[in-house]
Parts: sequence; C-alpha cells; structure tokens
Amino acid sequence: MQESEIESLEGLEQMHNLKVLELFGNPIEKINSIKPIQHLKKFGIERHKVSPYMRRQMKKNDIIYCWI
Repeated sequence: MQESEIESLEGLEQMHNLKVLELFGNPIEKINSIKPIQHLKKFGIERHKVSPYMRRQMKKNDIIYCWI
C-alpha cells in the first residue's frame, strides 16, 4: 500500500487496476460524481465529504465505503 496526498479525483477512472482507495486527511472538499470511483471495490473518506445522494450511488455500484 502506498501513501500519498491526492488533491483531485480527476483521471482516477482510468486507473482500472486500483480497487481500494482511502482518502482520509486529504484536501478533497467534496465528492460530487460517482464516475471517478465507480470501478473501486472499497472507498474510504471522511463522511462529511460525501452527500447522501453519493452514498446511495456508491451502494448502487456495490462500492464498500467506510467513514471516519
């Protein structure tokens, strides 16, 4: 597992081999689109950065999500 700071989810949808992404403590303000993360199996981020709509979309796409 590699640790680095991600400022944007732009281009993430092209990283098809990436299945788990945890973004705790990163400067991303809000997740507004499911498209960059829809291929993930597990996604972790602070709960306040994901709207209820996005949580439903993640569940619909079978993404396991975890919060802090």
